[in-house]
Amino acid sequence: MSNNKENTTNVTANTEVISMEVVAMNGKQKELTFYNNDLIKHTQQIQKFRDAGNLAILAIAHEFDSMEKDESYKAGGFKTVAEYGRIVFDYKPATVSLYLRSARAFLTEDESGLVNYKPNLPKLSMGQMIELLPLVKDGEDVTSVIEALKDGKINDRMSTKALRDAVNVIRAIPSKAKEVEEKTELEKAAKLGDYNADKLPKGQDSKSYATTAINASIEAFENFAKAFADVEHTQQADAKIEAVVKALQELRAEITK
Repeated sequence: MSNNKENTTNVTANTEVISMEVVAMNGKQKELTFYNNDLIKHTQQIQKFRDAGNLAILAIAHEFDSMEKDESYKAGGFKTVAEYGRIVFDYKPATVSLYLRSARAFLTEDESGLVNYKPNLPKLSMGQMIELLPLVKDGEDVTSVIEALKDGKINDRMSTKALRDAVNVIRAIPSKAKEVEEKTELEKAAKLGDYNADKLPKGQDSKSYATTAINASIEAFENFAKAFADVEHTQQADAKIEAVVKALQELRAEITK
């Protein structure tokens, strides 16, 4: 999230006149000018704590990811990182899963242990990163996100809803055949119909059929996971969801390599 940017400061009758850029909760930037010292200080403090809060969430997400990688949670008798988060900090398992996936996709750590965004990425909020997860390949490859940023299809000033809509539009365009207007991977799979090696549509072979099918499966499962996150469930269910997501991604990588 962008920090306040002071553009001009003048003193008139013991009152500071400050023009500043503030980032609202919906991600939109606002240019404001205040003429009251108290109001200026309150605004600066709120934005300061908002920025610090976002950095704290990112750091927490990174710790969950690091814990998943070194499997240290097992030493405490926890079956999954989600179970650890639920028991120790009362996080919902779905929240831990989204934090972990977002950190793995968008964040990195330098030699001094400082958490930061991967190269060529702007300062995204946790909510924005979660909405961009469908564009991430194999859990870590953010090339599609960077390309969408460069093309202007998305930007870091978008609200989470605006990003969600933009991601849906981006995913509706086949990456290798944009002239074919098919809205989703699910619809592409539906057009293929039942698999029959002797009666595949023109221009299709078994590999392309399998690729379309696995993309459709991943899309359908991502939609299920989002809906399931709003349903009361146990941490074992989240562990199963993570396992399925990982298996599907590994299958896609195997097919497309």
